[in-house]
Amino acid sequence: MKKIVPVLAVLLLLVLGSVFFIRQRGSASVVVVSPTMVVSETSTATETDTPTATYTETVTPTYTATNTATATQTLTASSTLATRVFPVLIVNPGVLLPTLAASSVLRPTSVLSPSPRSTLVVPLPPPLSDVALAAGQSEGWVRYEPKMALFAWSGNWQLYGDKPNEKTFRSASGVYKYTDAPDAAMAMPFHGAAVRVRYVGCAVCGVFEVRVDGRLMRSVDSYYAKTQDALGYFGTTEFWTLANGDHLIQIVSMNRRNPASTGSVVGIDAIEVYRTDALATGLPTMTLTALVTPTLTASPASVANVVILQQPPALPPTGTQVQPVMVVVAFSISYDQQALGVAGAKSGVPGISVRMLDIVTNQVIASGFTDGQGLVTLSATTSHPVRLVTPYFGKVWELSLSEPNSIAWVIKPGNMPVLIP
Repeated sequence: MKKIVPVLAVLLLLVLGSVFFIRQRGSASVVVVSPTMVVSETSTATETDTPTATYTETVTPTYTATNTATATQTLTASSTLATRVFPVLIVNPGVLLPTLAASSVLRPTSVLSPSPRSTLVVPLPPPLSDVALAAGQSEGWVRYEPKMALFAWSGNWQLYGDKPNEKTFRSASGVYKYTDAPDAAMAMPFHGAAVRVRYVGCAVCGVFEVRVDGRLMRSVDSYYAKTQDALGYFGTTEFWTLANGDHLIQIVSMNRRNPASTGSVVGIDAIEVYRTDALATGLPTMTLTALVTPTLTASPASVANVVILQQPPALPPTGTQVQPVMVVVAFSISYDQQALGVAGAKSGVPGISVRMLDIVTNQVIASGFTDGQGLVTLSATTSHPVRLVTPYFGKVWELSLSEPNSIAWVIKPGNMPVLIP
């Protein structure tokens, strides 16, 4: 607007000057009409402020943790089942029930404890055990010698010390058995709670394994240098405690030797067993007694005219279950070469089928064949009567379930077959 005002003033002065000029020359005939400039308003471009974006800082709210009061549960004492609210006495006339006196509370005399026969504390064995228990002795360490029929020998075993020119003063019984056969083995069933092996050590001795019930107990290197003792060595293994019952021990030649040894001989002097004549039940027996005898006192009680709608069924009697036991038999068959009723030297009959039969189920529970010495050992666990059968000869033996079995059968000359299947 400041620029428009001067322009309008100039135009107004021009208009006034023109009018004055015309009045002064009014007498003339010719009227000169001069064009008149009329100033009209026109739109004039004006500068207009253009809005521009202006950065404005935005305030971002920040959350601040504040402590909020939380209601806390407060334990309030209330009545429970342990609080007696009021006593109730219900009386039915004419009915009396026995009640225990307050002083007659049943208490065990002791905590339930197993029978002493189920777990045995085995004492250390003596330097040399006896071959039998003393009179009146129910358990103790006993020595089994290799000459006894209880042993079953597999492979070529020789007995040393039974001839006049053979002397062994340090052996437990004066004799021992030895072998260098690669497949030699020995088995002996026994009843007891511990066992150990007396063996021979020498410069030509090798390695053998001791197994009890099929489990490896120890691998023994029986090499003994001549520089330590030129006459050899008679020693023992450690003893292994077992569950009181029937077991089977085996000695197996491994056909190996110490690098310093010149052979693989295995020599067995004796087997020592912590014997228990009483059979172990295997289960603890529990006893529970009361300190006092309950006293019955009559008092008024409830319920008259009681009618039994259904009587509990009577339980049928059940038979006593027989605990399974391990039955072991060491069987040998040999040929009577001299017809003297005794087995001849090296007269064992190999390859004879021998089977252990369960009489109740008529099932074969163990079987095997005699080895080169005519020997075989069978074992099985059962609760039924057991029978030993040789199918080729049709011979049958009844076996004992309470003690190890050992059967030595000598064939008469006339019964010796030409070929053994």
